[in-house]
Amino acid sequence: MPAEVGYNQQVGTARPAALPDASAAAFGAGIGAAIADAGETVHQAKIQAYRADRRLAADQAWGDFATRFADTRSQLDRARADARVNAQPGGAGHTEQMEKAFDAATANLADTLTEDDQRARAREMIASYRQQVTDDAYTWQLGEGVKKSVADIGSLSDKGSARLYTSGDPASYVQETKMLRDSIDGLTNVPVDVRDRLFREGSEKLAVAYGNHLIDTNPKLASAAIDAGVFNDVLDGQQLDRLHNGARAQIHAQEAQARAQAATDKAAARDELEAQAVTLDAGGGTYQDRLNQAQRYEQMGDRSKAAQWHAKAQQFITRQAVIDWDLPQLDRRISTLQGKQNGGGLSGEEANELAALQDERASTAKRLNQDGGALLQWQYANRRPVVPLNPADPASMQQRARDATIAAQRYGRASIEPILPNELPAFKDLMANGPNGKLQVLDQIRGFGNAQAIAGAARQVAGDDGAFRVAALLPRDVARDVIRGNDTLKAHPQVWNTARATADFAKWYGNALGWVGGSYRNDIMDAAKSFYSQRASDGGVQQYDPGRFAQAIETVMGRSSDGRGGVARTSQGIVIVPSSMKPDQLLQTFARATPQDYGKAAGGRYPVWTDGKGLTEREFKGLLPTMVADGVYGFRGRNGQLIHDNKGDAYTVPIAKLPHR
Repeated sequence: MPAEVGYNQQVGTARPAALPDASAAAFGAGIGAAIADAGETVHQAKIQAYRADRRLAADQAWGDFATRFADTRSQLDRARADARVNAQPGGAGHTEQMEKAFDAATANLADTLTEDDQRARAREMIASYRQQVTDDAYTWQLGEGVKKSVADIGSLSDKGSARLYTSGDPASYVQETKMLRDSIDGLTNVPVDVRDRLFREGSEKLAVAYGNHLIDTNPKLASAAIDAGVFNDVLDGQQLDRLHNGARAQIHAQEAQARAQAATDKAAARDELEAQAVTLDAGGGTYQDRLNQAQRYEQMGDRSKAAQWHAKAQQFITRQAVIDWDLPQLDRRISTLQGKQNGGGLSGEEANELAALQDERASTAKRLNQDGGALLQWQYANRRPVVPLNPADPASMQQRARDATIAAQRYGRASIEPILPNELPAFKDLMANGPNGKLQVLDQIRGFGNAQAIAGAARQVAGDDGAFRVAALLPRDVARDVIRGNDTLKAHPQVWNTARATADFAKWYGNALGWVGGSYRNDIMDAAKSFYSQRASDGGVQQYDPGRFAQAIETVMGRSSDGRGGVARTSQGIVIVPSSMKPDQLLQTFARATPQDYGKAAGGRYPVWTDGKGLTEREFKGLLPTMVADGVYGFRGRNGQLIHDNKGDAYTVPIAKLPHR
């Protein structure tokens, strides 16, 4: 603050008093001087007040600065803490970051001071504290850099150790050790004693990792390396002992493991052979697979098992050779070998052949006895599956019918069964859904096209539903009413009389239908009853009507609108007509066929009387043709019984094999 200059009174020796003179003061000027002195006093008071106010303002500004400077230091402390928590690796850039934070925080800190000397002092204080902050930041950054360098070297030795432990070799061990030394020597800010410690600790890690790798992979080599002093410059005695003990323990463990592995391998090999045997005994694999089984058992010293598998290999060849044989063929060869066995014994090869044939016959019979058995056996013999069944694809259905027909002919099956066992459940599930489900199945199996295939499929899916078996070959409107009739009868029971209908059926058609094998007679009765019930109910009939029932019987026996099927009436009695023929066509075929035609159709067999005498052509033409199976006819004499052939069986002829003239 600039010094103020006020009034200074002069003090000295007083002069002698002057006499009054005629002056301005004498005439009032003194009053002016007195007024002037009073004004000076007021001025000095104002100056003193101004000076006090200025000092007070300066002190207040300084106090405010000091408070804000303290807040700024606290702010910088927090900034320093945050910066160090989120610092870059090694503290990189920390000093510059703190300098920038300091400058930003103190940029205008001293500007509120009004006095020059206070501003100068404040700036000196700020500059001094800035240096402290910078020195602290630099020291911390330097320490973090050293810590990062030490950590990096530790990571380097860890990675080198991992490499040596997993895939180490002598060259890799030398490389990693040299890399560690060169990397540590390149550190400029790390003290020498720290660098030496880093190399010592890192080289120990490398040596231990390499030693453990050798112990795991080749413990004998590890033991030799330790004995040769490879690690003496790096590891101390205790560390060497631990490695040596580890190597010896691993050597003993490997020897024990080798013994255990040998036993395990033998057991595993036996388990593998037994597992393979399951597949081979089920018919899988090849001849060579079975021979391999025999050879492996020989290698294991099990001669008994080896002999068994040599026999199975021979039997497999036999089974493959006869895979397409039917039962009569198998039976003939089995009979031949059994005869030789009873006569003088079989060779080893023949004994294997007989065993194979007997197994093949059993499996063939098992397949043939299933639903769709002929088709199942046919695809087995052909070593390929049949075309998948798809009711939505007419081509697949027709191809299946052709395959099933060939299979039935090949294996002597009277019925064509086009549905395989694994396909039946889907059809039977639909059959369980009442009339609508049955109609759906009916439409599907009619996709086979072939009447015999349709009839066979109906027998497969119908279960105990005889009416459905009959409906399968009838026109759809007739079949629909056959399927619906039983449910309709429950609502209209008055149209039916069980006792009368049963008696009428037996009287009219009992003899003709009684010779047909299986459940055909009952199936016709069930179908006729159901069809009659539906049509009678639709017609408003209120009681049993024999005429309608008779018509129903002939309708379900296959009489179509064009006259095919049904029955033919002769002087000897009723003849059932197949659905593919008209009555007069059937009777003409029987009448016009010559003895030679019958002989050919019957496979060389001819009819005889009970005394064994053959029938003349005239005698034979006087017999009543009687259906005994679908499209197959026997012949009855006046006694109502079927005549026999020259081999003692009922004489039968398939109508399809007689010429239609």
